[in-house]
Amino acid sequence: MFCNLYITGLNQIHDLEIDRINKPQLPLASGAMSLFQAKQIVLFSLLMALVLSFIQSLFFGALISLICLLGWAYSAPPIRFKRHHVWAASAIAVVRGPLVNIGIGLHLIEKSQGYYTHLNFWENLLLKSVPHWNWLIPISIFVTAFSLGIAWFKDLPDTEGDQQHHIKTLAVTAGKQRAFYSGFILVGLAYVFLLIYVGSAVIKPFASLQPFIYLTALFFAVFLWMGFRIKLNDKLSLKWFYKVYWVLFFGGYLSFVLL
Repeated sequence: MFCNLYITGLNQIHDLEIDRINKPQLPLASGAMSLFQAKQIVLFSLLMALVLSFIQSLFFGALISLICLLGWAYSAPPIRFKRHHVWAASAIAVVRGPLVNIGIGLHLIEKSQGYYTHLNFWENLLLKSVPHWNWLIPISIFVTAFSLGIAWFKDLPDTEGDQQHHIKTLAVTAGKQRAFYSGFILVGLAYVFLLIYVGSAVIKPFASLQPFIYLTALFFAVFLWMGFRIKLNDKLSLKWFYKVYWVLFFGGYLSFVLL
């Protein structure tokens, strides 16, 4: 939570001028919060994220440090990945996909089965994680694809401010229609992959597949319904789609809990 607050807060600090055009209701852009207050919150969040993660283990601390570093590189100069859509989408997908799911997944597996030792950490971890790869792999692939959708969908309502400040999002460089349908097709294929993979013999160790299949199919149907109803030239429609998309994002995790 602190890591996420640091990354999103830092982004609002560096995007202040852009947000005054695209998202004037945000705390900094609206003037409800001062820049000094925002910097205090962001710095405190970074320190808490690092302290709490390193207390858990060196591995978890290094993982959260890497995620924070990528969050900084996404928003802050001189790197500022967000200026170029390929780097921006890659940073978001790498963090939310393999780093969060495989990295934190391995951390929790190790924590649930014994404390870390410096000598045999990787050997123990790899052996203990073998039974879990049947869900770690599909959820990582699915969330990585979903995260690329996040990277492309989030910029659809914000082309005006991004163009003025030379932020080359996919929606700016390729147009809203191409950006939307790229994400729509990719995420649709990710849902199909998940349903086929989980429904196959590959993942039979799970006790019951039916609740997962039904819920995932329901989320997929909602996603398709939203995609066919969206109006790409209507900001409210785009924002509504993006909000529900986040519900589906966390719904994906909920469906894995049912397994």
